[in-house]
Order: sequence, then C-alpha cells, then structure tokens
Amino acid sequence: MITAPDELEVGDARTGARCPRERMGNKQMSYRESVKTAFVAGALLACAVVACSSRDDKVDAQAATELQAPASSPTAFVSGTSAAADDGAVGQDKVEHDLAQQFDLSIEMTSSEFSEIKRIPKKYGCEQTDVSPPIAWTDVPEGTVSLALLVDSDQLPGPRLVHWLLWGISPNATELPEAVPNGPEAPTIGPTARQGTNSDEKVGWSGPCPEPVIFRTTSAPHPKGETLVKRYSFSLFALDTNIDLGPEATKEVLLRAIDGHILAGGQLTGEQVGKVVRQR
Repeated sequence: MITAPDELEVGDARTGARCPRERMGNKQMSYRESVKTAFVAGALLACAVVACSSRDDKVDAQAATELQAPASSPTAFVSGTSAAADDGAVGQDKVEHDLAQQFDLSIEMTSSEFSEIKRIPKKYGCEQTDVSPPIAWTDVPEGTVSLALLVDSDQLPGPRLVHWLLWGISPNATELPEAVPNGPEAPTIGPTARQGTNSDEKVGWSGPCPEPVIFRTTSAPHPKGETLVKRYSFSLFALDTNIDLGPEATKEVLLRAIDGHILAGGQLTGEQVGKVVRQR
C-alpha cells in the first residue's frame, strides 16, 4: 500500500504559479488510485497549456484573415449601399438618387495598375502622390454622344465617398491617362471634358485614404463586423446626350443629369487597405 500525500498542487502553465491546493486528507490509497490521481493532475496541466496556446493562435489567425487577398468585385453599378441585379441590369440605391432607368454593364473596363487580384497602388492615394490612375475601356455602344465617369467607395461608414466626377468625355475615347490635373476642365482628356466636386470638396481627383489598421496584441484587432479592405468603384456611363454642368456639380447632380440618357455602363472595382500599425 502507498500512502497518498496530504495535498496536491497544480501549476499554471504560463506563469509557473501554483493553484490553490486541494486537501485530500490522510487516508490510505491503492496503487491504482494513486496512478489515477497523478493522471488527473497531468491532464489539468495539459489543458492549461492548450488553452493559452489556442488563444494566441486565434488572435494571430484573425489578423491574418483580415488582410487576405482581395475579393472579387461586384458586377452591378454601386452607389449609396450595395445594389445588384441578377440579369445584369443596374439601378441606384434609394439613399441618394434613384436612377429611373436600367441598363446593361456591357462596357469592359480595365486598368494597367490594378485589378480584382491586384490592389490599387498607394501612389494613387493620400499616402503618396494622390494622382488619378490610368483607366481603359472597350465596347462603347453605337449612338453614344458622350461618356461620364463616377468613382466612389465604402471608405467611410454611411453614404459612399465620392472620389472623382467626370463628364463630357468624347465617345471615341478609349482611356484616361494617369495623373489627370485637378480643375474644372480636363484638357488632357479632351476639349469638352469637365470635372465636378468630390467629397473632399475638390474639383477633380481625391484618391483612396483608408484609415490605419491597428492590431492590438492584447485584444481583438478591430470591432467585430468592421471591414479592413475598402472597395473603390470606377463606373463609366455611355450617354445619348452631352451634359452641361458646372464644377460645383456633385454626385447627386450628375446622376440626375444622366438619368434617362444612359445607353450602357461599365464598372471596375479596386481595393486598398490602410497602413498596418501594431500596438501592444
């Protein structure tokens, strides 16, 4: 027979501190009981180690998941909150202005600088030179008199942020060059091209400027449900008329002016993530 100890101590796997002792009393134990008691103590130590390790791995995995590769872009014109149509026709969110008509997204849009799998380079945003990126398109429908462009995003909560408004683009144009100068007129695009007022109250381009992403090692990286990846939509409209607006024109004014005159549209979506900052 083996005499069991009066007290059993269990240590903390992370700190080495001992947990409150469990008094077992002075009684005789069989060999089988003593082995069982030792096994239980070992199991408690193992659980403490696993619990600590699992918590750290979960935080690291969450941070890694939030900065995953860009998701695919939507196939419908987006303005206000997300709006999509199964048949390829598009409308306008009720938060701002409703486009009365529907139209097909038959215009193909591309950029040499970004795509669905390549995020918008920082040089096109507020962190660097903040110039407009090059954009190209094909398949403008016959009968198009002019083209208009809207660039907006979900960069901030609430209504979509407007980055660029352009109209009076020639129907024969197939691209926009990089770094279009800000101002009411846009001679690098064409003699009739005009620019409107964006959400920063600038006439012309204001690039992506997502808020910094702060990861704290002692807590969750960000509030649950918050999206780190911001989406920037470049929407092109083929119109059956010329638009006559001044540089003070906003997104809502432009949408009202083109409503009922859209022959077709196109959309290109890029993504960007704010600067990552780690805090303890």
